[in-house]
Amino acid sequence: MCDEHLGNMTAKERVSCLNQQFGLKLSPAKSRWQGHTEALFSFACDSCHQPTEEQYSVAAYDALPLPYTFARAHYICWKCVETGEFKDKGLALDEGERFIVKKIQNGEMRK
Repeated sequence: MCDEHLGNMTAKERVSCLNQQFGLKLSPAKSRWQGHTEALFSFACDSCHQPTEEQYSVAAYDALPLPYTFARAHYICWKCVETGEFKDKGLALDEGERFIVKKIQNGEMRK
């Protein structure tokens, strides 16, 4: 279908290929952290459910111990860490991410 596997394409490239192949008029997603469409999205943020890049996300887990919560990793985008909106979703940040989380919340990590 495309010259490259969709998972290896930026949002802009992916949408361009899909639009061309299927005659669609889709718009590419923008990175919530960087604000552009040249992002290589890996998965959706478990807080805002928007596409996010692996390098701009932190590991998280369910705050309440639920059965089998260990079976699926959770990731929160840096924007949700910055705004604190992940707290309303019942997610807690992984302790191993404390250093980067403090930098984001203190404003040391900017777009």
